[in-house]
Amino acid sequence: MLSAEQFREAAKNLNADIYDGGYSSNFQDVIIRTGTVQNHHIAFGGGTESSNYRISFGVTDHKTVIKPNSMKNYI
Repeated sequence: MLSAEQFREAAKNLNADIYDGGYSSNFQDVIIRTGTVQNHHIAFGGGTESSNYRISFGVTDHKTVIKPNSMKNYI
């Protein structure tokens, strides 16, 4: 990825016509973040001599590197 100044310089070197509004936005900062993953699980179990039971619940929260994308999974 080129910065705005690097892009202008590359276009100049290639004799390319570009529309330059004079902006210097860093689009990587706008769309990228540090990704995280969280996993949480809880389970209960028990029983008697004649029966057993187990109950469990889990959730995964995954925030991807690209900001608008994320995923939650419930189990």
